[in-house]
Formats: sequence, structure tokens, C-alpha cells
Amino acid sequence: CRRHQIGSLDLNREASLEQQEMIDLASNPESTAKQLGAMVGQFPNVDALIANHPNALLWVFEDLANTGSLQTIQALLGNPDLPHELVRDIGNKYPSLLAQSPVLDRFITDIPDLLNEVASILEVPECPRALIKAAIEAGNGSQKLSVLRNPALSELEKADLSPDRLHLD
Repeated sequence: CRRHQIGSLDLNREASLEQQEMIDLASNPESTAKQLGAMVGQFPNVDALIANHPNALLWVFEDLANTGSLQTIQALLGNPDLPHELVRDIGNKYPSLLAQSPVLDRFITDIPDLLNEVASILEVPECPRALIKAAIEAGNGSQKLSVLRNPALSELEKADLSPDRLHLD
């Protein structure tokens, strides 16, 4: 049993060293996309570093998005340079995480049709109040209907979307 414990400690030590080497490589601004891609999916904290790496290419971001790790998805949505098609794809799959993105304003500015393509963001309780207000005041009919599905909507906001005030495009 003692021999098993020692072997287990050696494996843990090796895994820690391997993880640290990957952290170092993912933190190095000169690492290539190929190097980054080879590390995807092995450690969530390494994936989070890769998600914001300046040399990561579309295929690396796609691989990261497919890991299924929420930590990785959050890191991707924190990257203001994430390719627009991935912002849309991830936003449709994880509207709550998109709503919480620290760079959501930039995504909305850079991708003018984002609210039409990811209208479900307006339906989640995490949706920023300013975004809900903008959709109520100037959104199209589809956006206004999405806002109505938001469980965090106040009674006052619901009144602004009553049928007599709701002008669907």
C-alpha cells in the first residue's frame, strides 16, 4: 500500500510539472497557435490562458469552445478579439455567460446585428439592465418579445411592453 502511495505522489508531481510547463507556454506571448492547440482541453486553467492568447487562431478558439468547460467559455467571452462568428455561436449556446461578459459592450458595438442573432441574451436574468432598457426603447419586435421572456423584468418594464405599447415590426 505504501508503494502505491509513493507511485501516486510521483504521478501527481509529474502532472503538476506538466501543468506548470503548459501554464508557462500558454503565458508566453511568442507561443505559436500549433503549440497552443496541442494543449487545449488538458487543464481548464491552461485553456483560460489560451483563450486570451494573442497568437491563438480561429481553430484554436473553436477547439476551446468545444471543450465544454464553463471556465474556458467564460475566458473566451472575456477576449475582446474573439472572432465574431464564435461570439454568436457561443452566445446562442450560453446566453447567460455572454450577458456576463466583461466585453459585452464591445461585442455589441463591433457586431451590430448581435442582438438579432443572439436575442436569447435578452431573456436571461443576467442581462444588463441597460441592454434591456435599450431593447424596450428602441429594439425591434423580436427583441421586445425576448425581453418579455426575461424573468427578472420589473412590472414597470412589463408595462412598457404591454400590447397597446408594443409595436412589433
